[in-house]
Amino acid sequence: MTYYKIFYEAVNQVCGDKAPRILMAFGPKIEATDKKGGNYNTLQELAVWLLVQSNILNRVHWNVDTNFSHELLNEAYDLCRDTGDALAEKYVGRTNQKVDAPFPASKDQIDVDRKDILAMLKNLRDHMADACKKNPGFSEGIKNIFADFDDKIDVIIYKFSRFHD
Repeated sequence: MTYYKIFYEAVNQVCGDKAPRILMAFGPKIEATDKKGGNYNTLQELAVWLLVQSNILNRVHWNVDTNFSHELLNEAYDLCRDTGDALAEKYVGRTNQKVDAPFPASKDQIDVDRKDILAMLKNLRDHMADACKKNPGFSEGIKNIFADFDDKIDVIIYKFSRFHD
C-alpha cells in the first residue's frame, strides 16, 4: 500500500466530507526515493494525484456562479488531466510497467469560494514545482512536461485572481 493511499484512507476516516480540502493542503509525497529522479514511481504517483485533483476541479467548475470562473476551471482540470496523462505515459515508456497506483474517489461536497479555489490552484502549481525540484535526475523531456504545466497553471492563476465576470 502506498503512502498516499494510507494517508488518504486515514484522512477520509477522520475528516469525512472535508477530506479533499485536507488532502489538497498536504498533497502526496512526490519525492523519488533516490532524490535524483531515477525512481519513476514518482511519475506514477504524481500522475494519479493530478487525475484526482482534476476530478475535484471538475466538480468545482460545475458549481461556480460565473461563466468566467467556469471556463478557467475547465482549463485547469483539462491541464491536470493532460499533464497526468503525459506523466503516466512517460512512466510506462520508461519502466515498461503498468500504472498501478490507487485512485481514491471523492464523494464529498466541494466548496466554491474564490479564496479556496485560488488556494487549490496555487497548491497544484507548488506541488508540481516541488516534485520537479526534488528530482533533478529527470530527463529534459520530463522536465518539459513540468515546465509546460507551470506556465499554463500560472496563466490560469493570474486570470482567476485578477479578472471576474
